[in-house]
Amino acid sequence: MKKAHFISGIILSIFVTAHLLNHLTAVQSIATHIEVMQVLRRIYQHPLIEPLLLFAVLTQIISGIQLVRNRGWKQREWYNKLHVYSGIYLGFFLLVHTSATLVGRFVLLVDTNFYYGAMVVNLKPYLFFYIPYYFLGAFSFFVHIACIIRIKSIRKIGSQKASRRANWIMGFGALIGIIILWAFTYNVEIPSLYKELMP
Repeated sequence: MKKAHFISGIILSIFVTAHLLNHLTAVQSIATHIEVMQVLRRIYQHPLIEPLLLFAVLTQIISGIQLVRNRGWKQREWYNKLHVYSGIYLGFFLLVHTSATLVGRFVLLVDTNFYYGAMVVNLKPYLFFYIPYYFLGAFSFFVHIACIIRIKSIRKIGSQKASRRANWIMGFGALIGIIILWAFTYNVEIPSLYKELMP
């Protein structure tokens, strides 16, 4: 189960990194974000790759639940707590975010581009939930990676330096989350097509 979690985690990390970089291009313009997404979609929506990604999501969630059950919810060490709790939130986020995207594509039949994500962080009252939801999604990814890197680094550089490295990664993740949310909310006009999706 641990090996399955690790392998599916690597696959998803590659996708999530590309996805976050795509979101960062919205800082330049919405048009740039959509153009980059269209290029990336040729890869991750390929008939051979998309099922692999969806299977990796499912594997990550199931194996993550099992690992938490085996290791227990309660952790004494601060970074171990962050590792577990960030993993729990990531599992929740992956399930909800993937489901919402699939519903948008196959049920609502809309383009799940920039505006599909931006509509919920710009319209009241949804933004009060979705702004922290999206921030914690990006932040938890970096926290989880930081905790893994810390574990792998302790033997080589010691606990203190490994913890400092993890803190820098988490701080960087928080910054990335803030920048992405700013790009998705600053001076953004949601088209009526997407506004009408929200009750």
